[in-house]
Amino acid sequence: MATIDTIGRRVMEWCGGSRVLATLLSANVLLSLMLMAACALSGITGVPPGRIVELFTLSSDISIFITHPWTLVTYMVVQLSFLHLLFNMLWLYWFGKFFLDGWHGRRLLWAYIGGGLSGGVLYLASCNFGGNPAGMLAGSSGAILALMTAVAVRMPDYPVNFLLVGEVRMKWLAPIAILLTVLGASGGALMAHVGGVLFGAAFALISRRQSAEPFSGYGREDYPPKTRKIFNPPKDGPGNVADILMERRKMHERLDELLDKVRISGYASLSAKERKELDDISTRLK
Repeated sequence: MATIDTIGRRVMEWCGGSRVLATLLSANVLLSLMLMAACALSGITGVPPGRIVELFTLSSDISIFITHPWTLVTYMVVQLSFLHLLFNMLWLYWFGKFFLDGWHGRRLLWAYIGGGLSGGVLYLASCNFGGNPAGMLAGSSGAILALMTAVAVRMPDYPVNFLLVGEVRMKWLAPIAILLTVLGASGGALMAHVGGVLFGAAFALISRRQSAEPFSGYGREDYPPKTRKIFNPPKDGPGNVADILMERRKMHERLDELLDKVRISGYASLSAKERKELDDISTRLK
């Protein structure tokens, strides 16, 4: 039990302190590996692989979908091959962390589910009314494309640093990632990807209208609620939002490190310098 707790804690730290992102990654990996293992062992269990896959993937056959309505949700957390799983999880990890710098963690869950549902519905419609061939849909691509698109629309000037290339703005990075993902599909699967993109754009535009602030500034909902405040631009001038956001992100990362040390070893384990640093960062984030 302690080992499971330790692994869970490490995964959450790896995800920047977001329980939502850690849960989405874990669910995708565990369910996908279980499904692939079940199909591989079908010769021993005697259960045909098709029957196993049918329980988790979204069928374009309406008669099957009616008897398996839960697949509209489960299809977005299962991948049927290791490479599909690997690339989707890399996209989810990267853009999930970018997303958390613009919204609170709970919004990440709604954007992921909304993108997956929109993709699934558009897939069913295109296969049954749009002339696309029937089949089975699996994978989190539609949901992840919703996150990519939302980040691109909400934070076009967000800076991302690459080792050899240097700094690249989100308005260039996200469209490339979206094109690479969308162009890898065809037929009904392509329409599912389009559904994710459309939902992500709508999500970002609606969020922008609902809030006068450009960014929430703190998307990691798990560390601690008292320090989470809406980011207000400085009153003495507009400033460079991208630079301010990057500075705040570094402060949050350092705050997470200090809070992890407190949680594991207690407040007394902090040096006088670390205690002052913790107080200063908490004050600045307020």
